[in-house]
Amino acid sequence: MCVPAYLFPEKLAITKGRQIIPGVTICSLTGPWKEEILSHLNRLKTHQFEFHPTHIIRIRTDDYKKEVVSRIRRDGSEFDAKNLRLVEYNGISKQLMLSLMLASGLKFKFRGCFHFRADSGETMGYRMTSFGNSPLYAASDLVWGAAYKAQLRTEWTQASRIALKVDRYFRSGVWWSDRLSMGIQYFWNALCSSIPEQAFLSLMSGLESVLSTQRTEITHLLSERVAIILGKGRISRLRIYKQMKKLYGIRSELVHGKAFTRRGKQTTESLIVSAKYSNVPHSAMGELVNITGSVIKCLLSRPTYLRIVQTKRNEDKTSQELDTYFLKQLFS
Repeated sequence: MCVPAYLFPEKLAITKGRQIIPGVTICSLTGPWKEEILSHLNRLKTHQFEFHPTHIIRIRTDDYKKEVVSRIRRDGSEFDAKNLRLVEYNGISKQLMLSLMLASGLKFKFRGCFHFRADSGETMGYRMTSFGNSPLYAASDLVWGAAYKAQLRTEWTQASRIALKVDRYFRSGVWWSDRLSMGIQYFWNALCSSIPEQAFLSLMSGLESVLSTQRTEITHLLSERVAIILGKGRISRLRIYKQMKKLYGIRSELVHGKAFTRRGKQTTESLIVSAKYSNVPHSAMGELVNITGSVIKCLLSRPTYLRIVQTKRNEDKTSQELDTYFLKQLFS
């Protein structure tokens, strides 16, 4: 299986093949594969969606199934092998692209899936047998431009580590839902949204999913816990705490119908929601994207937090244990 993908800037992502997930590699689109795939996509007129693939995500189905079963058993999770009859290429591609975005800030698009089979011919090792269509998934210019445009780098090893950390949420044939799963989905929704207020609210909902345990004093609680996770020392934590309170204030204006058009010149730093046009301050959008992504990355590297949220039990008990966890962090 091969999923055509686009990575930008392409020069930072040139690779003959990088395994990000066991059984799954990403490589630059070159040679006979490129000719075959681009020819088919041109017939589908995918250029109308501004989709010009630069890479392919190769999923070796037998290897993927073998490795994912091994990881499930190591986790001690219940599993029915019949559920792995189909490999969910959209979920795998999403897992890979999310990991690359968190690790490297690379802009992405992907759509559809080509199925190849071994060919005995000399000119090409595989022959295309079918194409499965799907919606176009793409990081929006709105979010990517606000947060990642100036921070580009290539971190293949870190992307692979993140992909394995989030693996249980994307495995074919298995469903796993918890607070972190919801937070990741809200973050993904924001990445792919071109509507500023929806992207901003999704980012804040992502933070609330992974950090909030109460229905009162949410502004203080969320700001404090973000500061605990990301701050390095008292001065840094105080700065992040104040920053988060300001950002949550924007969220409140959006939710409670206070984002009116102000008098005077409207700029990219204006907060506006109207029938004609909407905008969230670009600086605030960039700050919140970076904060939400950084919080998710940090939590993925904290075994105690992962154990708390991934233990199946009454949600009130999870909240109580998270309260204790963050209290210890506050006074450590």
